Amino acid sequence: MARKLKILVTGAFNAGKSAFVRTACDGATVHTERAVTGDQQATKTRTTVALDFGQLLSPRGNQLLLFGTPGQERFAPMRQVLARGTAGGVLVVDCADRTTLGEAQEFARWLRDSPWPLVVAANKQDQPNAVPAAELRALLGLPSTVGLVACCALKRAAVLAVLDELEAAIARGI
Repeated sequence: MARKLKILVTGAFNAGKSAFVRTACDGATVHTERAVTGDQQATKTRTTVALDFGQLLSPRGNQLLLFGTPGQERFAPMRQVLARGTAGGVLVVDCADRTTLGEAQEFARWLRDSPWPLVVAANKQDQPNAVPAAELRALLGLPSTVGLVACCALKRAAVLAVLDELEAAIARGI
């Protein structure tokens, strides 16, 4: 039977969460982006300040409601609000920027303590300097029960593979 599943898409600043939501969803998506301030302006010009939202009908027949979180620490309270009622989570990790792996470890710790399944999207695998997905599991200290999928958040097939892995974990009740 088809279900409506709330999926949290989270990760550090510039990991690719907004791109993940845009790429995955059927039709229009909602984004609350504003100009980046401070030192992070050199990285990109806009950032999510509240949430990204979109929905899609998955190949498994479930309606997935994707809620993308802001990545900057000052928006941590918003992540807590968006996590309520979640069926599963996707941690998007920028594998092309090793300086963000410490933040990704913090997100992984937070998510491992959650009551719902988690899948890690090893993003930016299309970049030549990307940390291989297999190496990322050890760097984040992920148990084997946590799914990890190599992806590029700009490619729909890759994003759908991540979501399929999460739906399988939700179905298993992991």
